Amino acid sequence: MNLRHVLAIVGIVLLLAIPAIGQGKRGGKFQRLDKNHDGVISRDEFPEKDKAFARLDRNNDGVISMDELKAARAERRQEGHARIGKKLMAMDTNGDGKISRDEWKGKAEKFQELDTNGDGFLTPDELRAARHHRH
Repeated sequence: MNLRHVLAIVGIVLLLAIPAIGQGKRGGKFQRLDKNHDGVISRDEFPEKDKAFARLDRNNDGVISMDELKAARAERRQEGHARIGKKLMAMDTNGDGKISRDEWKGKAEKFQELDTNGDGFLTPDELRAARHHRH
């Protein structure tokens, strides 16, 4: 297994494992971070670095609203889809737009888990569905 394949597999696994902020039971992380329950997350309430806060505070008003968080989450989802496509193409050695069992360099069990329709191929849709299902 060459480094390119290892990096592609690691990238796919990481994309499948990233949780989305603001999702989950009872409003998720947004409500937990909004300590004073004013409907926005201030810099003082946000535990991450300034750079992350600035990226989420899209209108630069010093707080993160639920709308800003949703927009950032949608953007991240789109970026994730693009990265999955790139990772797929890196492992797709015959260029058919999907990964066969022979092209897959990871564990057989993971391939079977991701191959939800059991056709012996991983498609971008299956990889996206697996990522979405984990959230």
